[in-house]
Amino acid sequence: MPLAVQFTDESAGNVTTWSWDFGDGQSSDEQNPAHIYTTAGTYMVSLNASNAYGFDASVSAGVINVLTAPVADFTFAPGEGNTPLAVTFTDASTGNITAWSWDFGD
Repeated sequence: MPLAVQFTDESAGNVTTWSWDFGDGQSSDEQNPAHIYTTAGTYMVSLNASNAYGFDASVSAGVINVLTAPVADFTFAPGEGNTPLAVTFTDASTGNITAWSWDFGD
């Protein structure tokens, strides 16, 4: 985290103004804005596009899910003993973990 997102306007017609709402209190009037989400959460994004004649079209562009950054952690037991020593390692990581790589240094 943070999460950078590039938005692309796909409005049809002669659009002259854009009003993006990123769902986190921030907005943009650019046609194809980039936005950075800095806090984990779920955000509903919407776009209101208008033409020179005042015709407005609003669309909900979708949901952005910003996940909490993973934190690697583990526990082990026992911490000492005679050889050969069998040690059990247990993952205690938090966050959206999708892969693990253990290195025992031996």
